[in-house]
Amino acid sequence: MESAEEEQERVKGGAEIAKQAAAGLALFAKDDGGAVEVDKEAAQKYKDETDAKIVALDAEAAALTGKDNKKARTEKSKEASSLKTTPEYIDATRILKDQEPKNGHFCKRNAAAEAAAAAAAAPAAAAGAAVVAAAAAGAAVVAAAGG
Repeated sequence: MESAEEEQERVKGGAEIAKQAAAGLALFAKDDGGAVEVDKEAAQKYKDETDAKIVALDAEAAALTGKDNKKARTEKSKEASSLKTTPEYIDATRILKDQEPKNGHFCKRNAAAEAAAAAAAAPAAAAGAAVVAAAAAGAAVVAAAGG
């Protein structure tokens, strides 16, 4: 039995909220079981192709000399710079440095890990829907009572 103070401190439905919070945090937990494999060959291929485009754009920009071509030269330089800042290029570079990709490109995901994540998400979503439905029913009762 709880004392009167503990009973007053406890919020109704707190246990259910704690369960939902635990289920939500489980979704954010990292799997250290090697759930993500990287595709180094694809990353290398993409980086090589993009580097070739960048070199070609730089060569075109260098060929545009003089004051008359400044706008076109700047445009080519910006295009080359934008290729280096794409999420795919950043991930390819990180993978080739043996780092984890930031944006999730060039990853081979483990199907078992994805199934476990989906299974963990389903009960949490169902519990959240039940809470929302109960709150809506409570609001309807209050409205019907004229409150």
